[in-house]
Amino acid sequence: MSARRKDLSTSDLPAGRIQISAKIIAFPANNRAQIAREAWVSRPTVYALGRKGRHALEAALAPDATPPPLSADGFWLWVDCGALKRAIVALRAITGATHAMIVAFLIEVFALRISEETVRQVIREAYQRAFDYRQSVDLRQVERACLDEMYRWGRCELTGVDAASLFIFLAEKQPRCDTRQWAEVLARLDQRQGLDPGQVCSDGASAIAKAVGEVWPEARHSHDINHARRALDKVRHQADEIAYRAIARHDGAWERYQQGTSARMPRRKLDRLLADAWAAEKRAIAATEWLGAALARA
Repeated sequence: MSARRKDLSTSDLPAGRIQISAKIIAFPANNRAQIAREAWVSRPTVYALGRKGRHALEAALAPDATPPPLSADGFWLWVDCGALKRAIVALRAITGATHAMIVAFLIEVFALRISEETVRQVIREAYQRAFDYRQSVDLRQVERACLDEMYRWGRCELTGVDAASLFIFLAEKQPRCDTRQWAEVLARLDQRQGLDPGQVCSDGASAIAKAVGEVWPEARHSHDINHARRALDKVRHQADEIAYRAIARHDGAWERYQQGTSARMPRRKLDRLLADAWAAEKRAIAATEWLGAALARA
């Protein structure tokens, strides 16, 4: 028979632990070594059971902690695991925050400390679920597709949106954004998910236009409003510069007219110089005003 003391066996756990904890709490002056010898357990076990018994007693009899008072504009917000996951994904997808920044945000706002590996796992799982869902959606009802390419963190991201429902059916990171890459992605959407729009809208990049012509030769391709407006703004800026130069030439012609009159230059030459400058100024101003009104209507 072993001479070593044994810890409480599984069968003695409920009664033995309660009895030892009760002795320690009720008689704090009793010798812990004596209690250990009577129960045939080690003294560290006795100390541990005493601490656990006190914690259990305090948790059972202590009054519920009242929440801190709220201000007139304050309110309580219920935060569960799903809300935390949505917050993590939103911070990553919308603001582009790093994993360390998300961890610091959760500590500051929710007073919760979550490891960066957990944040990385939540983001990876959300991206995978979103990718799997997009792969399963039937795209045969998409009539107008909007395509664009974005650059984030040094990588190219191909994006596609349904103009009617605003559903993002394409959001993939690719190593490049050339015609071949776009053609491969669009052909895959056509074959697997039935994407065959009648109209495709994109920016001024030639890679998208060429890929659309290869995959959907019958689709009508047009430029989106934002990029078209940027081009029109450049034209308007050029028209403004032309108008300002015409006004400056007219002012200079008027000064030369006054100087020529005093110097008794030929009156016909002065009149023609002033009339030409005045007509150019009127044409430039009229063109600028027409272009501004057209942009306002657009």
